[in-house]
Amino acid sequence: MKNKIFTALIAVLLLTLCMLFASCSGNGGGTETNTNSDTNTDTGSSEIVYTVKVVDYTGAPVSSGLFVQLYKDGEELGSMKKSNKDGEASFKLEKGEYTFELVLTDETVTYDKESCVLTEKNPTKEIMLYSELGDREFTMYPYDSESGERYEYRAKFVEEGATLVDIDGMTYYVFEPTRGGVYKFSYISDVALTIGYFGGSEHYVFEQSSVEIKDRAFEIEVKDSGVSSGFTGTTRIIIGVRSLVVDSCILTVERVSDPTAETPKIDYLPIEYPSEKCVYSYLNANLVDVDITDKDLSIVYSAQDGFFHLGDENGPVVLMRITSASKYIAPFSEICETAALYGSIYGEDGKLLRTEIYNNMFLTYAEKCDDTGVVPLTRELLYAVTNIGKHSGWFEGDRTIFTVGAGSEDDGTVIEGTKLEVPIENAPYFACCYLEANNSGTSADKRITLTDTTEPKEMLAALDGGATLYFKGARLTRTTLTISEADGLKVIFNGVEYTSNEKGVIEISFDGISLIEFELVNTGETRVDAKITYTTFIE
Repeated sequence: MKNKIFTALIAVLLLTLCMLFASCSGNGGGTETNTNSDTNTDTGSSEIVYTVKVVDYTGAPVSSGLFVQLYKDGEELGSMKKSNKDGEASFKLEKGEYTFELVLTDETVTYDKESCVLTEKNPTKEIMLYSELGDREFTMYPYDSESGERYEYRAKFVEEGATLVDIDGMTYYVFEPTRGGVYKFSYISDVALTIGYFGGSEHYVFEQSSVEIKDRAFEIEVKDSGVSSGFTGTTRIIIGVRSLVVDSCILTVERVSDPTAETPKIDYLPIEYPSEKCVYSYLNANLVDVDITDKDLSIVYSAQDGFFHLGDENGPVVLMRITSASKYIAPFSEICETAALYGSIYGEDGKLLRTEIYNNMFLTYAEKCDDTGVVPLTRELLYAVTNIGKHSGWFEGDRTIFTVGAGSEDDGTVIEGTKLEVPIENAPYFACCYLEANNSGTSADKRITLTDTTEPKEMLAALDGGATLYFKGARLTRTTLTISEADGLKVIFNGVEYTSNEKGVIEISFDGISLIEFELVNTGETRVDAKITYTTFIE
């Protein structure tokens, strides 16, 4: 009986154990498995993964040339780690706060070192690389609408890529491309800024941006011909950024495509310029600017001398300033040193046929200028300036001319920034002038003194109809005098009148017994420009 009871107890115990094991097996049994691949979600772990990702200004990962060094409480933590193909470097560490720095093999780029912090709540940090602003400067002269004047501004250069730039009100920067292409200019900032294209020459900085701004950016195309290996003549793009809220931003320059196919470019060389250097420093005459605002302005070409004249073919020769500044623009010779002067030539169907470059033409004319910086206006000079003006937007349709030269009302120069309503047919003459006789020396008490010279000295004199010029020697001298183109002129010396010979020349030799004084008289009614050559011999 005892054996049966014992056997029954053993059976009950075995049954209980079986049921217990079956129950454990039905609930999965053993240790729970974490199927989440993100180790940072394992709240039971004391370690998490910290990641630094490095990108460029386009958001593309930077995978070469950099290492990441972690710090804990200012002390280096382990070895540097190189970024992978995704621009990332990851570290599995105890939970806490860490700082890091980037070790870059490219010394031209940098990053925001103040934001290099990793925390348990923010274990991943994306860092952008950008360039720092260099010291290279470009001098230009923008217009200040508040003061009504232009001022000298030294703009820093930015390179292709991203550059950290300062902002102080309206701030200008310059980009000088090293290759042709379509370039996109934009900025990275937490707040909206004003950005725009403000021209490309220190001689003509636009007052307002001249491009469409879309999505905080604008695009400019630079042809291959607009880039020079020596940068002289290379297109310069002036970018303006403005903000009253922030004092810096990341300015980005991205080449987004190749330039469109170019039309032929022709170096336009002169064929009409004077073969000899001309002198226009006239006695008794001043250079007067052509009044381009005059609706009745008449400038006529003369086939006889190949030049343009004011009023009619017999009027004063129209001169163009080449090495001297006009009221509206810097000397063409100076502009040629820093910018290319283009003209776009279109066919009747509106298709661009060619682009003409006039730099060498103007520089050749510059060699023929006198001390006042002018040469006679030829057909090709007028042609070139007309094409440059249209290409550069100086005058087109109803547009106005903006003055860029220094001046004031007192000296007759147009104030900078003044907008002149100019008839479009007059606009190409904006750098032109002519000689106008004045009345100095036309009375006996105003004598022109001949300087001492043992070599033939040449001077030019302008005489209105009926005018008289009075000359005297600097001291007791013997003088020879030759006046060409002297028809209608006479010289009076010691009461004797001398007129031109059959060649239209007056030739006289004064004996020098007394201080030489003589008169040059225009007996006609129209102006005469006389060329006087003289030599003096001191007694």
